[in-house]
Order: sequence, then C-alpha cells, then structure tokens
Amino acid sequence: AGLFFAALTAFVTETFPRLEKDPADETVALLQTIVQQLANGNELAGAFDDNAEFIPERYVVRVNIFLFLSLAITLIAALLCLVGKQWLYEHHRHVTLPTKDILAVRYLRRESMEKWHVPTILAAIPICLQLGLILFFIGVIDLLWHTNHLVARLFSVVAAVGFVFLVATCVLPAITHLYYPDALPCAYKSGQAWFI
Repeated sequence: AGLFFAALTAFVTETFPRLEKDPADETVALLQTIVQQLANGNELAGAFDDNAEFIPERYVVRVNIFLFLSLAITLIAALLCLVGKQWLYEHHRHVTLPTKDILAVRYLRRESMEKWHVPTILAAIPICLQLGLILFFIGVIDLLWHTNHLVARLFSVVAAVGFVFLVATCVLPAITHLYYPDALPCAYKSGQAWFI
C-alpha cells in the first residue's frame, strides 16, 4: 500500500498543475506580443490579454479525477487499517479476571465484533486498495494515450492482464461452487469473490 501510495502521489504531483494556468505560458505570450510590436515598429500588433479564461484540457480533468479518486480511496483504506488495528487490539486485550469470566468477556467481545460488522469492514480494506489501483490504472492509461501511443499500448496490455487476472480470481470461486459442487473448492477466495 505504501509503494502504491508513493507512485500515486508522483502522478498526482505531475498532473495537478495542468489544471491551472501556467505562469510560464503567460510570460511567453507577453514576450511574443513585445516581439511583434518591435517587429511592427512599435505599432500595437495585438493586445496582450492576461485575463483570458484558462480552460484545462478535458483529458487532464479526467486523469485528475481518476487519480484523486484513487488517492481518496487509498487513504480510506489506510484509515480502515488504523482503526481496524485498534479494534483488534482492544478485542485481544488481556483482562485480569478468573478463567470463567475471561471466557465470558471473550464471547461478549466476539459477539460485539460480529454485531458491529467489524469483519466486513476489515474485509473491505483489500477491496478499497484494488478499486484504488484500478482507478489509478485508468488515469495513467488516459494520460498515456494523450502523451505517447506506444507506451500507452504496452501499459494498457499489462494493466489488462492484471485486470483479467483479478476478474478471473473473483469469478472462478463462484463458477466452481455453482457448477462443480462436488469438485475440490476453488482456493481463490477473497472479499470480492464472496460478493459474486
């Protein structure tokens, strides 16, 4: 998760400035106006308009949407990890009671965890990371198709192989369970596979 977060942050840092007007572009436009005026003998060749509305390219907006959604979902997964660790720590915390009472406390804690859906919340962590990774790949692919088609093709193929693997490992347990109930159960059990 940390490595993914670092790679994601690098892409966000690269693409986010493209949503705003670049001061260097304004400087180049001003210098071009000055050069034109000098070439025309100080005649007003075209007024420099520094109030022109900047509209980022559509693909830049899309890429940033995917990358920032990926960042938000990844941070939510990190938050779930932190609070989940706290919940599990409290669940396993030792109490100095007689053995009979310790068993009752453990049973009560287990029932409480089930009632408050703690296992379901903890099972959502890998799903959040996978969703964040898929959104990241979509954003990078969109960026690459507007930058370099060869790199985009190669990256798209690799990302598609990973996505097909993810889908296959989600669907195979359901297929095995439904169509081959007497066969050895599929080992690819995961949170997202249980939803299917």
